[in-house]
Amino acid sequence: MVERGAFGFFGRFSIGDPGLSIAFDRPRRQSGNEPQIAAALKYRYRQLPPTVAMLARLPLYLRLVRIDKPIGSLLLLWPTLNALWIASSGRPSPMLLLIFVLGTLLMRSAGCAINDYADRDFDKHVKRTENRPITSGKIAAWEAVALAAALSLIAFLLILPLNTLTK
Repeated sequence: MVERGAFGFFGRFSIGDPGLSIAFDRPRRQSGNEPQIAAALKYRYRQLPPTVAMLARLPLYLRLVRIDKPIGSLLLLWPTLNALWIASSGRPSPMLLLIFVLGTLLMRSAGCAINDYADRDFDKHVKRTENRPITSGKIAAWEAVALAAALSLIAFLLILPLNTLTK
């Protein structure tokens, strides 16, 4: 069954096991047994080969970096692209355009991950944020920090093709 989500028909999906599906359209209600669910998920992931386990957890990482809420990315891209167009007299090179768009998206995602890490204790008490991956125990806090660091490093590597004055 396909449900309508943030990007049209992007609602429910699963990788391999239907029990690992994640809904992006709205958060689930808390049933009171989230620690038991998180423990069962961790046990289930340990039984899988590492690459399959990583792919099975991909929806959780996507929720962590708020891929289901594109408004933050659009709000950051708007001034970035405006500045790029003005600085290049209306004709930015495709390479610069790609670097700036990817850098903006990667740093926004890293910011979301590190924000969830910083607010992990507070978010448990807020109804709107209690189902986030770190707060609900589906992702460990160190995983969010590692993801934020990896995304930041990838964004940093984007400046390598730029000229010396820009670096």
